[in-house]
Amino acid sequence: MNPPLQFYIFSYNRGRFLEHCVRSVETCAPGAPVTVMDDASDDAETRAVLERLATRHEVVIRAGKDQSKHGGLSANMQAALDRTDAPRVCFLQDDMQLVRPLVDEDYGAIERWFRQRPQAAFLQPAFLKACNDARNQQITRFDAATGCYLRDAAHLSVGVHYSDIFIAETARLKAQGWQFTAREKGNEPQAQRLFGAMGFMFAPFV
Repeated sequence: MNPPLQFYIFSYNRGRFLEHCVRSVETCAPGAPVTVMDDASDDAETRAVLERLATRHEVVIRAGKDQSKHGGLSANMQAALDRTDAPRVCFLQDDMQLVRPLVDEDYGAIERWFRQRPQAAFLQPAFLKACNDARNQQITRFDAATGCYLRDAAHLSVGVHYSDIFIAETARLKAQGWQFTAREKGNEPQAQRLFGAMGFMFAPFV
């Protein structure tokens, strides 16, 4: 049986979006555990949403230590990784949604990626932006062994080995002592060195 996904949703002062995000997970991945990691939101609407969500999901409110333009995102991502005992996690942000139901074939595709790539720790479940379609056609190739797409590192400084939106094999991250930095650009070389290429799902769902 393929390991389930534990969803972590990172939140700050976007209550309406957060509620939509959580509802999309409940609808598209029913029964999947959900944890909301909130960066001490001070917006009244968001706090009300957090109270409602706490009646059916785990809600963790903590002020991230990182004071960069990303707020406490990286600190809360690290806190989520440190606290989880799930074998696989999916990290999302509050303004995102699952757009279709997850089925057995999806869990099988995730399992195939990590089985075929024993060094890999990250898999990208989100759609690529349509505005970059011409570029993506040039730098993206299908890998038949894993059933996922890979991107050409020579043409991009980020987004080849790491993205803040991902599915991860937690044991591999922890075995390498992974520490999130404040920017995707900082995480990219670390991911390249430790884990190699990030796969892009053939059938994304975010």
